[in-house]
Amino acid sequence: MALAAAPQPQSAAPAAAPAASKQAGEDQAAKRADVLKLLEVNGVRKLMASQVDTMMKGFISQAMLPPEGAEAMKQVFTENFDKLIELCVQPYMDHLSHEDIKGLIAFSESPLGQRMAAAQPKIMAETTAAGMKWGQQLQPILMQRMQEVRSREQGKAGGDEK
Repeated sequence: MALAAAPQPQSAAPAAAPAASKQAGEDQAAKRADVLKLLEVNGVRKLMASQVDTMMKGFISQAMLPPEGAEAMKQVFTENFDKLIELCVQPYMDHLSHEDIKGLIAFSESPLGQRMAAAQPKIMAETTAAGMKWGQQLQPILMQRMQEVRSREQGKAGGDEK
């Protein structure tokens, strides 16, 4: 049993497609603009600067960089923050709806959101420092495990030659 479809006017579809495409493009542009606004009101640039400061202090304290080297690296990061912000836009676009982004902007502009944005650099600095300390504490264990793996591999290689 075949069902006959009503004939569709040929001219309606092509005219609708460009309008829909234009609307989708405008919607994406508005969403992108709101993502950038969200990153701004969230204090992302300030947070990135804080993370770079913490990282450079860690490099200096571990004698991995002299202070002037850390300052030169910090300047490169700072000069390139806009590129990083651009890289951050697409994940927001991919994983959040435009309504979600608008809601996050509203939260970020609220008194609680502003307090969170103000506290975030300190929270990140402290948690980054805690992570560095944790990694330093694990270093002897990691070195021991790597030595054990090497010893086992050398034992296997020596046993295979017999």
